[in-house]
Amino acid sequence: SELEQFVGFLDSLSNKSYDIATECLNLGQKLFPLVGPDKSAVISLASTLVETGWRDVKSFFEAGSRSLPRIASEERLRFLKLAERLVKSGGNNIPASMLEMSQALAELDKEEHGVILNLSETLTHVAPSAVSEFIKSCPVALQRITMVQLSRWFDTGKTLIAENPEGGLAYFKIESSYSD
Repeated sequence: SELEQFVGFLDSLSNKSYDIATECLNLGQKLFPLVGPDKSAVISLASTLVETGWRDVKSFFEAGSRSLPRIASEERLRFLKLAERLVKSGGNNIPASMLEMSQALAELDKEEHGVILNLSETLTHVAPSAVSEFIKSCPVALQRITMVQLSRWFDTGKTLIAENPEGGLAYFKIESSYSD
């Protein structure tokens, strides 16, 4: 059950820092209501962070509490799973990335969140390090182009990043003349 998973997470974390485990227990009271009925994504991501960088766990709970209200409620679980994929692919400072990505999504219509997350999920297979940059560039890009055009712009960037990682990252940051 989720309760058993959460207790297991707290147990693992308390082996690293009892104080942080206690703080996460308290912070969880704020975070879990934002997630909806399925809490497993929060517990899974928090457990992964215990293994990869336990000092980020408290920041994750704080960032999650600030990030999730900005995300369309039906997309919050996907957002958390995307963040976990970034951690598992070697991403660092995921709490800060979550805040930046959620801020960018907050600038868009909530109906667009699903499309952006769909595109982002496909990018995790090619260049996970570009996901945050792609999401952060969406508000600027969508001031210039339509959502249909954004999909084409994304496909071009995804192809480019597979061939030239630095050029593709610059493309998604809208630093490349090619991305205009």
